[in-house]
Amino acid sequence: LQARLRSLRSEFDQSFAHARQSLDTATIDFLLIRVAGEPYALRLTEVAALESDRVITPVPSAHRALLGVAGLRGSLVAVFDLAQLLGHDPQARPAQGQGLQSQSLQSPGLQTRSAASNSRWLVLVKGSLAAMAFGEFEGQRRLGSEALATTSESGQLREVLRISGVARPIVPLTALAASCEPPLVPGSDEESR
Repeated sequence: LQARLRSLRSEFDQSFAHARQSLDTATIDFLLIRVAGEPYALRLTEVAALESDRVITPVPSAHRALLGVAGLRGSLVAVFDLAQLLGHDPQARPAQGQGLQSQSLQSPGLQTRSAASNSRWLVLVKGSLAAMAFGEFEGQRRLGSEALATTSESGQLREVLRISGVARPIVPLTALAASCEPPLVPGSDEESR
């Protein structure tokens, strides 16, 4: 019995002396989505929330991709059409069935944006008051870094996730949200922050 106890103690102590192999392999969590029918991936580290079937209230804006505003997690957030931000033709989008509801406002000069009806899902960008609307959510995957690749498209480097032979561009959510923020106007309250 004493020999067995010493053996168990030794095995226990040795388990702390050797690094676990599973920690050596880095894994990354992704959300798999479709935008305008095309496969994409989002890094879960850039996502604060994933919501479906939210009401979007249109607001007047010069930003073509702004669908409006929505209430998410106790905050009012700007909702952008991810397909348009990624350069897809808004008219070419296939109907996705049940979509986000766009609340109609009777206000002169307010353009109705139909993209909300094709975008059922919203992803709130972490550290931002911006949400991106898209049509299909396919699931979440945890993958090793070997599934990542870098490609060059139109002279720009782009990260791609390869799953079962399908290349899914990784959407840089944080950078997209930052690009949607209005420029600071000299003398504004925002500039002094």
